[in-house]
Amino acid sequence: MWPCAPNSGHESRLPRWCPRRIRLVVTTLRVTPTGQPLLGSVPAPPDPRTAAVALVVMALARTGQTCRLDARGLPRLPLVEALRALGVDAVQSGDGCRLVSAGRHWTQARAPLDAAGHVATATGLLAVLAGQRFRSEMTSSRRFPPQVLAHIVKPLRARGALLEGRLDPQQPAQVRAPVHIQPAPMAALSPLRYQPAPHDWAGKTAALISGLLADGPTVIQESVMGHERSERLFYALGVPLSSAGPYLELAGQQWQGELPQASYALPGDSEGAALLVAAAAVVPDSLVTVRGVAASGGCSGYLEALRNAAASLRVQAHGVVLGEGIADITLRGVGFGGLRLGSAQLPRAGASGAILAALAVGGRPGTHSELALDDATAQACVGLLRGFGVEAASRGTGLWVAGTHGRRLTAHRFDAAQRPSFAMAASVLALQAAGPCEIQHCDRIVERFPRFVASLRALGAQIEVLS
Repeated sequence: MWPCAPNSGHESRLPRWCPRRIRLVVTTLRVTPTGQPLLGSVPAPPDPRTAAVALVVMALARTGQTCRLDARGLPRLPLVEALRALGVDAVQSGDGCRLVSAGRHWTQARAPLDAAGHVATATGLLAVLAGQRFRSEMTSSRRFPPQVLAHIVKPLRARGALLEGRLDPQQPAQVRAPVHIQPAPMAALSPLRYQPAPHDWAGKTAALISGLLADGPTVIQESVMGHERSERLFYALGVPLSSAGPYLELAGQQWQGELPQASYALPGDSEGAALLVAAAAVVPDSLVTVRGVAASGGCSGYLEALRNAAASLRVQAHGVVLGEGIADITLRGVGFGGLRLGSAQLPRAGASGAILAALAVGGRPGTHSELALDDATAQACVGLLRGFGVEAASRGTGLWVAGTHGRRLTAHRFDAAQRPSFAMAASVLALQAAGPCEIQHCDRIVERFPRFVASLRALGAQIEVLS
C-alpha cells in the first residue's frame, strides 16, 4: 500500500475514490534481490491512453447516453476533470469511469484546462476544442515529451482551427503549453487529407477525433503501417471508418452518435505488461503470466523481439476488448546473456526495450544490440543502463548497448527524476543486481501503473516503499 501524507495542500488534485483524498507521497523504492525466481500470474494494468480516447468519443456521442468503462486499477485521468469543466457529466472511481454523452457541442470552461502532461488527454481536448464556438485554454502542470503538441496541432490547423501555443525563440517549430484555442470560424471543421509522421500516434488520433466535428471526410495516408489501436477503437465504438492499404477514411458527417453498447472493458496496457514480462526475463527460472494484455499489431513489438531472441514465451489469445486482441503472456526467465537478440529488433520499445537489450548481451563479450529510439529516450536509457554497469551509448540511430560482459548488475542508487517509466525499469533491473538498490523520486509511478509495486510483490519480489 502506498503511504499517504495528510494536509499536503494537493487534495483537490486527487480522484474522489482516493482514501481521505490525501496525496500519495512515495519517494523511494528499495529493491533487494532475493536470488529466487519470480512465480505467479498478475493482471496487466488498464491502458490509460485507450481510456482517454474512448471517453472523448463517448462524450461526443448522442446526448444523454450513459456510458461506462470498466477498469479496476486505472490511474487518475486528467481528462475526467477537464470533461466536467466542459459540461460533461463524468466521474472516475476505483472501478473505472462513467459519463453521460453531451453531443458535439460542449460548454465553455470557466478556467484553463490542465492536461497534466498526459498526451492522450491533450490529444482529445485539443481535437474537440478546435471545433467549438468558444475560446479555451489548455495548460499543463507537467512537461510534455518533445514535439507532441506540435504533432497534435498540425492536423487541426490544417482543418482551419485557430490554435496558438507559447513561443520558444530557441525552437520556433515547437508548440508549448499553454495552448489558446480560438472559437471555430465555421459551424463545422473542414475536411482533411493528412499524412502523419511515422509512429505519430498523437497527430493521427487528433485528426480522427476532430473528424467527428467535420463536415466532410477525413482521409489519412500512413507512410508506415502501425499504431492501429485508435482505428480499432473507433470501429468498436461504431464510428464509420474504412481502410484500404495505407489509406484510412473517417466519415464523421455520417456518424449518428449511437454507441453499440453502454459498457466496455479496457484492454491491458502493453507497455506496463512489458515491464512485468521483462521482470520475468531478468530473473533466471522465473515463470510469470501477465493476463489480459493488448497484443495486437504494433503494440506487441517487444513480444516479437522475445520470440526472435528464442525466449521461452507463450501467448494465449482469448478474445477482443474494445477492438483489441487480448492475450495472456507467459514467459520463463533466462537471465542475462540467455537471449539472442540481433540489431534493430526493438524499434520504439523504450525503457523495457533497454532491459531486453541488456539481457541479450549480458553474458557475451563482443556482442551488442541497437534500439531505434528518439534522442531524448535514448539519452535517458543510457543513464539508466550505465548506472547498473551496462555499457551503453546514444548514437544517431538510437541506443547502442554492449552489455555487462558477464558481470552482475551494479547495486546503486538511481534517481528516476519523476520519470515513471524509468523508475519502473530501474526497479526491474534491480531485481538482478549484486545487492540492494534504491530508486529515488518514484512519486509518479502511481500516475502510470498504480499497482506496479503490488504486482511485483505478488510475484515474489522484495520491494520496500520508503517515505
